[in-house]
Amino acid sequence: MTRYVLADLEQVGAELARRAGEVAAWLDAAAGRAPPAMPGADQAELAAAIAQVDLACYQALSAAAARLTSAAESVSACADAVRAVDAALAERMCRWTDG
Repeated sequence: MTRYVLADLEQVGAELARRAGEVAAWLDAAAGRAPPAMPGADQAELAAAIAQVDLACYQALSAAAARLTSAAESVSACADAVRAVDAALAERMCRWTDG
């Protein structure tokens, strides 16, 4: 039973880590690009609004990437725990059948 759960956990963890990497790569690429041309000086309010939206989007995506990374780490820890429990159970079963 645990081998099926473990395979699923490993798959979910890998997918979460892959998605976190994609978001981080996109954020890195976006940070390296030149900002779009801002409206003229007469439209300073619009320029400020655009900058605020850009910052809010970047912060939201950065937070999402952090949550994805954290979830991947949690799933990986869970898989490690399942492996440890599985090994302990296998060891106990061997002792019961040998003894």
